[in-house]
Amino acid sequence: GKEIFTDIANKYSGDYIKELDTSKFSKGIYTVQAIIGDEIIVKKFILKNWQKKLPAWTEMVMGTRVLSLHTMTGLFPEAKFLIERKFFIPKSIIAVKKR
Repeated sequence: GKEIFTDIANKYSGDYIKELDTSKFSKGIYTVQAIIGDEIIVKKFILKNWQKKLPAWTEMVMGTRVLSLHTMTGLFPEAKFLIERKFFIPKSIIAVKKR
């Protein structure tokens, strides 16, 4: 097969996350190989190009991370939290500065 992406993260510790934009890839079977120290991890995946061309604003929505109340409490320890609900189900969490 043809190599389409290479990334070298020398002297790295902790979690390593790399996202690839596969929208320009042809559909087919791809292999991902990660070499970590002496260990080689190989994973295969099928790319079906199910996602159609979307408006530009969807990139912002797709890249949005949702934070839990626990995570937000760690990020904003001095804040008061308001939970917005729809039909008793939490919809959003708002951090408000305490006075």
